[in-house]
Amino acid sequence: MGRVLNRIKPIAGISSLEGGEKMNAIPKRAKAIVSVNEDITAAIQQMEQVFKDEFRVTDPGLKITVAACKKQEMMMDPTCMKDLINAMLLLPCGVQTMSSDIQGLVESSNNVGVLHTHDDLVTIESAARSSVKTLRDEIVDRFYALGELTGAQIELQSEYPSWPYNPDSKIRETMKHVYEKMYGKKPEIMAIHAGLETGILSERIGRIDMISMGPNMWDVHTPNEKLSISSTERTFLFLKEVLKVL
Repeated sequence: MGRVLNRIKPIAGISSLEGGEKMNAIPKRAKAIVSVNEDITAAIQQMEQVFKDEFRVTDPGLKITVAACKKQEMMMDPTCMKDLINAMLLLPCGVQTMSSDIQGLVESSNNVGVLHTHDDLVTIESAARSSVKTLRDEIVDRFYALGELTGAQIELQSEYPSWPYNPDSKIRETMKHVYEKMYGKKPEIMAIHAGLETGILSERIGRIDMISMGPNMWDVHTPNEKLSISSTERTFLFLKEVLKVL
């Protein structure tokens, strides 16, 4: 959306912006109400083709549509509009660093999740994540720097502690042994890029050995989220056996 608005800003004024649903979910759509003094259809079609080329693999159904609406009473101050578009262009978005311990694992990221226009301000909600606290702090520092450059007010809420990968986890080895004994095959051990309660427990208790496990799930944090009942039963039986061994 920031790129689209940047493309049409010489001939457009912004009335409102809306997008996303949850801070920790990748937004599926965004909408801008703008006033223009000439037809922007061709410019929007060009931007749509640019995005279709760039995201042909990850988002092949991407679309930008233009429709007329009634004239808006409120219009953003030109300086505010310029600062807002610049902020949208410069916001850290997506993968920021990859893990050196585990190949292919995202280490740090930021998700620009919700965009909302109020009576006298626009709010942007983001979720910064990292398994390394200092890298998460570095992303936050960039937000504060962005605020100084654009006049935006930055507010940090609900800080989520990191949970670094432990290459020498005893409990992981115990669970691998139990799994192999129960199912006759090696378990698939993986790390994922997400926020978990383990980070909070680790911060409060100290450096304890932990592992996260769960049943098969699909489309998590979307309206299509699903959970396998049979996998939930297997997870429960597996956990009981692990507790016996421990």
